[in-house]
Amino acid sequence: MKKSIVPLADSEFQMRKAAHTQGSEALCDAIEDLIARTAARIDVPPQWQHRRLAFARAYLGMEVM
Repeated sequence: MKKSIVPLADSEFQMRKAAHTQGSEALCDAIEDLIARTAARIDVPPQWQHRRLAFARAYLGMEVM
C-alpha cells in the first residue's frame, strides 16, 4: 500500500523553512550562552586564560584541543 505524498504548498514550505532557521538560531544562541556560563564558572588553567571560551568548549566536549 503506497501513501500518496501531497506536495507542500509554497506558503507552508516557507513557514517550515523559517521555523527551522529560527529554531537553529535559537539553539546556537543557547549553546553559546552555555559556553560563556561554563567559561565563567570553571577554573581555567593559567595557560588558557587568554582563550577561556575555547577551553570551555573543550571542557564541554565540543572542541578538541
